[in-house]
Amino acid sequence: MIRENGFTLIETLIYIALFTIIIGGAMVAVYQIIESTNRTNERVVIQEDVNFLLRKLDWALTGASAVSATATTLTVTKGGSNLVFELTGDDLTLDTKPLNSSFVKVEPVAGIVFTYDSGERKVTTVFTINGRQVDQIKYLKP
Repeated sequence: MIRENGFTLIETLIYIALFTIIIGGAMVAVYQIIESTNRTNERVVIQEDVNFLLRKLDWALTGASAVSATATTLTVTKGGSNLVFELTGDDLTLDTKPLNSSFVKVEPVAGIVFTYDSGERKVTTVFTINGRQVDQIKYLKP
């Protein structure tokens, strides 16, 4: 009498194929989750940079006694001192110190970053950060 113990070759191959399909599917799912997390983190960092830049500009313009602007430079007199915002390369700087993080690029939109309308006492800021256009209008109190 012959006893059969264990699996046949066909059964073993089928189990290996099923195991390979399951592991392959799990790896694809994990890769997609990691990529989605990276994209979300990148969007969050860009949004944080945008918010920081706009808050810093708003802070400088609140209570400003004098403002002058060229296409890429905004000079604000506040509390007796001058604050100079300038687009330098891919960075928006305040007194030569970059305000944005190193992997976020700030670029002018159609050559315009800052404009100042003295009649309305209005400062307009328009730029792009990593392809996303950001604009802000700040009315100064008389």
